[in-house]
Amino acid sequence: MSVGTAIFLSSLVFATVILYGITKDRWGWRRMLKRTALAFAAIVALTGAMIGGLYFWNQLPIRLGPQNEYAGLRLGINPDEVMYIKGYPPSVLVEAPKPPTSSQRNIFDDLPIEVATSSLKDGKRVQDYPDWKYETFQSSLYVTFDPKNRALIAITCYSDDQLRRCPPMAGVSDGDGEQEVIGKLGPAEESRIQGLLKYLSYDALGVRLTLFRDKVQILHVNDLKYRCQGVLEYLASRDCTEHAENVPRSFR
Repeated sequence: MSVGTAIFLSSLVFATVILYGITKDRWGWRRMLKRTALAFAAIVALTGAMIGGLYFWNQLPIRLGPQNEYAGLRLGINPDEVMYIKGYPPSVLVEAPKPPTSSQRNIFDDLPIEVATSSLKDGKRVQDYPDWKYETFQSSLYVTFDPKNRALIAITCYSDDQLRRCPPMAGVSDGDGEQEVIGKLGPAEESRIQGLLKYLSYDALGVRLTLFRDKVQILHVNDLKYRCQGVLEYLASRDCTEHAENVPRSFR
């Protein structure tokens, strides 16, 4: 405490004592002090109630509806709008050739092959392909269109190192642990482990998350009418076409 502050406080106490001595017979000091104490207690109680209410409010899971936007894109827009927002895609995805016999197949045979747009066959445009890929720093963004009406139906982001490289989805980021996801979105409607990966499905939201070593690595959102669409989503749910009748697959 500085000398100036000490002098000021001493003067304040001294002035209060003098004021009390002069007015103790005319002013209701006891009543004033009682009212001041009650007002102070009320302020403390109200502040505590507000802080406590805010804390418990933040602990409640946020009620979310179907997610129709991700990474600056809105489901339902056409390829030209996607290019306007994201630019010309550096690559597209095409169906992989099938092995000659079923015994030679593995789970990676269903993944599409990446083709640079600079190497497309003569007469082909990027709009002729329903699956595009954009590269960003330490992540990849995939977009999928309905081959019939050309509407954007799925958006997927893959994080190379799970260090928040992808845009957040419904408050969830790559690198979040499973318990963090549950705290934000609630329990998954479907949860299963396949090899080294775990898949969490929130079908009511159109959201699917893929975790590696208990951390989110892939974030996926799709139109609810196309539950199983999306490039990386196909590897995660190879049997999902059974649950979506008449849904066109771009790489089936």
